[in-house]
Amino acid sequence: MNIAGLIPQFIRFAGIGFLNTAVDYAVFNIIASYLNVYRGQGVGYITAVSFTVAVLHSYFWNKHWAFGRENSGGVWKSAGQFVAAAVLGAGIVALILFGSGQKYAPLYYFFMLALLIVGEILLWKFFHLMSNPLGGKSGSEMALFIFVSFIGIGINFAIVSAGTAKIDPLFGLNQELWTNLIKVGATCIALIWNFIGYKVFVFKR
Repeated sequence: MNIAGLIPQFIRFAGIGFLNTAVDYAVFNIIASYLNVYRGQGVGYITAVSFTVAVLHSYFWNKHWAFGRENSGGVWKSAGQFVAAAVLGAGIVALILFGSGQKYAPLYYFFMLALLIVGEILLWKFFHLMSNPLGGKSGSEMALFIFVSFIGIGINFAIVSAGTAKIDPLFGLNQELWTNLIKVGATCIALIWNFIGYKVFVFKR
């Protein structure tokens, strides 16, 4: 395995992770706040839906950026792009967590999602990704991508369902914010699996 190429890939994948997390959290909080569901199996189903949306969104970023430009720009260029993606994603997540702490209405999270979409369009243009296809294996790639991702969705579902059902909020946090913090851990674990699966099975070169 080419370690020199793997490091920029992982840096770019981590940047996508911030964007995915923002998509996941925005969709999750739109649904959860509308239905007022923040505990147990119900919240597990909601997180499965939101994580699925984030995973489908991530396919294009992974195909055209993380695994599509292995030798383009190296570590430093990837690091600069990572910072841009991370600032956008982390900023949206921070605003969403703030909103969950304040128990804001679904409209707030719709606005966060719209803001994220605009930011991602600008990043896509800035990174010059439109003319950078990975190759001609789109059908098989997409099938493998979905397979690997559904395992990640299962990991996310299990952790969020069990965590919110068995662990009451700590540190004086409300249930909304506590559920979102449990999602942080679940998302990190699922994304580690996704990187390994995408690298080994999907976007192998």
